[in-house]
Amino acid sequence: MYLMRGSGSYFCTASVINSPHHNIILTAGHCLDTAAPNDAMAFVPQWTAAKPQPYGIFPVNQDSEGRGRFWIDPRYYDLGRVQGDQWDVAFAEVGPGTNGKQVQDVVGGNNLVTGGGYAFDNITLVGYPGDATQPLTCTSSTTQFTPTDGTPGSFLRIGCQSYKTGTSGGPFLANFNPTTGTGDVVGSIGGWDTGGPTADVSYSAYYGADVQNLYNTAISGAAPARRNVLPSASTMAHASVLASGYFTPSPTPGKDYSDMIVRWSDGELTLYRGAGNGRFDKEIQLAKGGSVWSKAISITAGDFVGSNTYDLVVRWADGSLTLFPDVDATGLHKQIVLVKPGSLWQHAVTITAGRFSSTDKWPDDLIVRWSDGEMTLYPDVDGNGLHSQVQLAKPHSVWTHAASVAAGDFAGNNTWDLMVRWSDGELDDYPDVDEHGIKTEIRERNSSPLWTNATLTTSGNYGTGPWNDDYVVRWSDGELSMYPNTAQALGQESVLVTPSASTNLPPVRR
Repeated sequence: MYLMRGSGSYFCTASVINSPHHNIILTAGHCLDTAAPNDAMAFVPQWTAAKPQPYGIFPVNQDSEGRGRFWIDPRYYDLGRVQGDQWDVAFAEVGPGTNGKQVQDVVGGNNLVTGGGYAFDNITLVGYPGDATQPLTCTSSTTQFTPTDGTPGSFLRIGCQSYKTGTSGGPFLANFNPTTGTGDVVGSIGGWDTGGPTADVSYSAYYGADVQNLYNTAISGAAPARRNVLPSASTMAHASVLASGYFTPSPTPGKDYSDMIVRWSDGELTLYRGAGNGRFDKEIQLAKGGSVWSKAISITAGDFVGSNTYDLVVRWADGSLTLFPDVDATGLHKQIVLVKPGSLWQHAVTITAGRFSSTDKWPDDLIVRWSDGEMTLYPDVDGNGLHSQVQLAKPHSVWTHAASVAAGDFAGNNTWDLMVRWSDGELDDYPDVDEHGIKTEIRERNSSPLWTNATLTTSGNYGTGPWNDDYVVRWSDGELSMYPNTAQALGQESVLVTPSASTNLPPVRR
C-alpha cells in the first residue's frame, strides 16, 4: 500500500478502491500535488521489509504529456494546502502489474463510502511510516474536528500512535476484514495541516459529495485537473497586454477552451493553456524577455487566415501592424506586415478582434479605437491586408474616454459585442456591433473608483459555457479576476490570482 517514485523512494500510503476498470487507488492530495511531468510513480501493495514487492509493482499511468493520471479537486490546487485542506484527497489510475493483471484483481479493493458523517466506531487506520519494516494498523473511533485557527471545514479525527512521515493517504477503514485486508473507506490521512501536526492524532478530509464527484471523474476517464500555472499577483502586476484565443488543443477531448497570451513589461511573451473553469495548466514561452515584443503596444487574437487556429495581430510602437498566423504551443512561425512603419497606426490606442461582420464565418474583423476617439471597423482582415473600413464613431467623441475595449460574444448569438471600461470606472456592454454601427448600451457597472483599477481586460471562453463571454480583468495590484457568463449582467466574480498569497506550507507526512 505504498506509493513509490521511480528513484525507488517511498513517500506516501495508498489503498485500492473498487472501480469499474479495477485500476483506481486512493491517497492524499498533498502526496501528488507537486508531481512534475515525467515523474514516474508506482503503487506497491502490502509492502514489508521482508517482502518488499509481494504482489509486484503497479505504475501510475501517464497521459500523452508524461503527467500522471491522478485526480485532485481543483480547489485544493487553487487555494493551497491550508485554505484547501478540506479537499486533501486524490485518486490515481494505475496500470497492470508485473503479472499483467489489474491491481484490484490481485489484492482486492475497498468500497468508497461517502456521506456517512464524521463519527465512526471501530475504524482501522493503516499507514506505512517511511522508516518502518511493516505497516501500522490501529483500531479506534473517529470524531468531528473543526479547526479554530481559521482553516475552513471540518475533519474526521482519530487517535493512533506513531502515524508519522509516510502515512499520509492511509485509509480509514470501517467494517475491516482482516482476512481480505479490505473494508469500507470513510476517510484517509490528509487534511488539517495535511494529516495532523502530531504523529499520535490523524485527520481526514470529510468524505461527502466532493469526494464522490472526484471519484466519478476519475472512473470516467476524464482529463485530470492540473495545478493552475498562473503566476502570483506580484508577477501579474508586470503584465502589459492580455489577449485571448484558441491556440492549443484542449487538455479535455471534445472541449474548446480559450488560452491567454500575456506580454510582460520586459518583452517576454507567454501563452497560458486554458484548462476549463478559469484555470490554466500549462505555461509556454513564445518570446524571451528583452525581445522586440517590449515594443508591442496592442495585441489581439482572431482567426484571420481561416484555419481554426488563432492568429495574433500586433500594433507596434513604430506604427506598423503585423499578423502572426497560426500561433500554437510550438511558437510564432512567421510574420506578415499588414501596415508598414511610420503610418497613422501610431495613433491606434486599442485594437480588438471578433466576428463583427454580419455575413462572416470567422472572427477576423478588427475594431480600432484611435487616440482622437474615432472608432473604426476593418472587416475580413487576412494575410493580404486591410480591405475596407467602416466608421463606428466620429473623432473627438466620448470614445476618447474608453480606457479598455474587449471583444466577446456576451449576447451568445455569434455576432460579437464590445465590453468597454471607461476612464471613470463605468463598465458598459455594446451588443451585436457590426458594419451598421454601435447600436445599444447595457450598463454593467456604474462609474466607481474601484473599476478605474481594472487596468487590463480580455474576454474568451474559459470553460464555463459555450460562448466567448468570460470577462477577465487584471487589476492594478496584480489580482486577476474572471466574470464568467457575462451577458445582461456582469457574471459572479471568480478570483484567478489572489492579491496576496502565503507561501508558508504546513507540515506534511510525506
